[in-house]
Amino acid sequence: MKVLALVVVIMAISGMEAGLVKREAPAIPNLDEIAEQLKTFAETFKDKVQEFVSKIHSPEVQSQYQQYLEQSRAHVEPVKAQVENWFTELLAKIKNSA
Repeated sequence: MKVLALVVVIMAISGMEAGLVKREAPAIPNLDEIAEQLKTFAETFKDKVQEFVSKIHSPEVQSQYQQYLEQSRAHVEPVKAQVENWFTELLAKIKNSA
């Protein structure tokens, strides 16, 4: 019985070892490669930011912004007037009740 158990254990261990594969660790990039990648990233980021800023300052975007601002004001002004009237009425009622 002990021999059978020992054989089962040995077979299980050998099966587990067969499942393990020796793998090479991926190559670690050296410091120069990392620095070059960071430099490339920084240059790309700088270019994209400059491109974005130039788009924002374009006359087309500025006119779109002005149109949006005017439309927003047109929608907000009636609401503002209603709120002011409501507060005026509320203050008048408070003064009359006091």
